Amino acid sequence: DRHFLDQVATVVWRVEDGGVHVYPGTYSEYRWHREQQEARGEVPTPGPARPKKKKKAPQPEPEPEPEPEPEPAVVASAADCGPNKYAEMNTFNLRRLHEKTESSILEAEERKAELEARLSDPSLYADESASRDATSAYDEVRESLESLYEKWESISEALGGRKR
Repeated sequence: DRHFLDQVATVVWRVEDGGVHVYPGTYSEYRWHREQQEARGEVPTPGPARPKKKKKAPQPEPEPEPEPEPEPAVVASAADCGPNKYAEMNTFNLRRLHEKTESSILEAEERKAELEARLSDPSLYADESASRDATSAYDEVRESLESLYEKWESISEALGGRKR
């Protein structure tokens, strides 16, 4: 489905003639680029099938080099991650943090909706203390949501710059 590919793909890799052609952008952009190439006559035509390569005599295997110690994954909490720190996180942890942030946003939005429903009830305002507490809780949730949205946006930007 082309629409799906346009929404998901950020790079198109075309394997042809034993090579890989990389086209940055959506599938529609790839198709446009290919049409432009064909119009200019730049698209290579598939050549005849290549003959099979002859197997070489087995070579002695070189000694494997010792693998370097992997660097520890960067694990960060919401409190110590500024927008620049997200770029330093590995992709796995960044995706996990992205999912957790989305989950936190959903929970905060549900809490905000509950508080809005409670604040819209006129009987709440009969008790000054209860109305003040509800208003204070609503303000805290709203501020928390703003912070979560900013965090989610920063994480999304960091993920957007990475290859899948």
